[in-house]
Amino acid sequence: MKGLKVRGWEVVTVAIFIVMAMAATALARDTYLDLGYNCPSDGVSGTKADQFGFIRCNCTSYAAKKMSEHGVDIHDTYLTVSGKTTHEGWHHAKNWIAATKAAMNAGADISYNTSPKHRDIAVWTGGTYGHVAYVESVDSKGNITVSDYNHDGKLVYASSRTLSIATKGMDPNKKGYPDRYPQYFIHFGAK
Repeated sequence: MKGLKVRGWEVVTVAIFIVMAMAATALARDTYLDLGYNCPSDGVSGTKADQFGFIRCNCTSYAAKKMSEHGVDIHDTYLTVSGKTTHEGWHHAKNWIAATKAAMNAGADISYNTSPKHRDIAVWTGGTYGHVAYVESVDSKGNITVSDYNHDGKLVYASSRTLSIATKGMDPNKKGYPDRYPQYFIHFGAK
């Protein structure tokens, strides 16, 4: 094309935009698939345990994987955080607050409350098994974006979804409870 001039700053701007777009895509990728599981079929039988002792393709397995990316080792029967191992029964998501209390009493660097932070584990204790999700972000109003597996019972990745703080305090035993604000947040001090 005659007369087309490209300035150096334009090339740099386009290159930066492309790198940022690639990075955003990589961040949004489901790292749980790196484990090689075949979801949902690996979770359907309920017998295929993951490397953390949880049933594959379930919320607890996903939460354990996400925390392992930040140096926290949650296993079905123990927790290692900041080099200290404690033995609790994490198992189902509805047990995670009781297991957190036991770990705190044993001196682990862990706590929980109703105020979310980035990289926390959100906990719902309602339903038969409860539910956990990884907190991707928290906005200035307290709304949270979480990612998880099996929040709808289909044993698949839910990508990420934003939960409004306006739904805080709603009955956790009602159908659809994982679409409401969680009851608790576990703080593992994730790096």
